[in-house]
Amino acid sequence: MLSLIKIAILAGIVAQTLAPEIAPISSQPQTLRAVGIAIYTLGLMMAVVARCQLGRNWSDIEKSRVKRDHMLVAHGIYRWVRHPIYAGDLLLLLGLELALNSWTALGVSPLALYVRQKAASEERDLARMLAGYDDYCRRTPAFCRSCRANPFQPIPPKAANYWPLQNCSNVLGLVTPR
Repeated sequence: MLSLIKIAILAGIVAQTLAPEIAPISSQPQTLRAVGIAIYTLGLMMAVVARCQLGRNWSDIEKSRVKRDHMLVAHGIYRWVRHPIYAGDLLLLLGLELALNSWTALGVSPLALYVRQKAASEERDLARMLAGYDDYCRRTPAFCRSCRANPFQPIPPKAANYWPLQNCSNVLGLVTPR
């Protein structure tokens, strides 16, 4: 099923690239295109760097699994976010749609929800199989460093269960206050 979705997204991107003014956002898109290219470039760089830093631990979203020799990667970009490949891919798609001046940029939202659910499922497996993963989740946000109350402060262990701090055990990545 996921392969069909990937093929449909790719076909849509190819169609938009060949006929770029499908559902235009602006009649004068120069600024929008520049912003889109910047977001696209940031997303591409983020995903490529993260993939390189993940090394042998990488697995395709369709075949996501924890390998026996899987190791926790918490250096480089993974020091700042737990899912930089997913985040980079979403930024890449958003940037491309903006650069194409297309309202289909809004289509990234449902895809982001799917990716968030997939990441939460992976994290349950990782927490079960990798020593230290829960602690990594307490100190590192899932997708965005600024999703914390203070993005430059590590999460104190006792505060990890309070809003708006991230917690791997919750599908949305946030735990509501008690």
